[in-house]
Amino acid sequence: MRSVCLAFTFAFLTFAQTPNDQAQRQNLNNCLKGVSSCDLGSLTPAHLAQLSEVSRKRNVDKCREGSSGCDPSRLSPEEVRSVDLAAKARNLEKCLLGSPACKPLQLSRADLEKVAAEERRKNFERCLSSSALCNTLELTAEQVASVDTSRRRTNLEKCMTGAAACNPLMLTSAEAQSVRAERNRANLTKCMAGALPCNPLKLTPAEQEKVNAEYNRRNFSNCKAGLPTCDRLALTSAENNTVQASFRQRNLENCKNGLANCDPSILSGPDLAAVSASYRDRTLGKKPH
Repeated sequence: MRSVCLAFTFAFLTFAQTPNDQAQRQNLNNCLKGVSSCDLGSLTPAHLAQLSEVSRKRNVDKCREGSSGCDPSRLSPEEVRSVDLAAKARNLEKCLLGSPACKPLQLSRADLEKVAAEERRKNFERCLSSSALCNTLELTAEQVASVDTSRRRTNLEKCMTGAAACNPLMLTSAEAQSVRAERNRANLTKCMAGALPCNPLKLTPAEQEKVNAEYNRRNFSNCKAGLPTCDRLALTSAENNTVQASFRQRNLENCKNGLANCDPSILSGPDLAAVSASYRDRTLGKKPH
């Protein structure tokens, strides 16, 4: 019952507002929002005081944000100090990020040390990554040693993978030996697979023998399959007989299937009978029942 009464009272008061009251409320809202249609002359002293406080806080916020709408002349001494601290904090952040908007002359001695330390850290990272922006003159002796170790490690990795950026002059005697061994191993793998660039001159006699054996095995398999990469001259007599047997079997299947690459001249009597039977089966299968 009480809630019903309150709702009725609120509705009555709202309805009871005159058009003039509504206009004053709208004007106050416009003034508080900073709208140009604000009519200061129609505000009550209480509303003027409220408007002044809102305007003052808005100005303080803009000044703290570094906004162009800030009016420093309206700030109190305490607000000036607060705005100055905010401006210094923003400038310090820009300087730490290396922004061109940084104003180093506005930094305190402590902040200058922070910015310098951050720049040294970034420079050290650039040097570790071999960046062209690295300034080795700004490195400490310990950092120089770390950078040298990192660059030698990176160079060794490049040399081990055969990268063009490898600098053999930076390798120690042991590293150079490891690189040669790795490149010889990689060359052997390529030669075994028949891939380029295989360098036969880098193979030992034992490795050359393994490569030749693998080549013969692969060639024998290609010849049995009738592949164009077959090298008949590299086959032994026994291998050649096996290849011919495979060819005859493959030719028989081609003829039985009616393929254009069938060579009937090498078919035996039983082969011809099998081809004829296959032809009849294909022909009968096409006839309607």
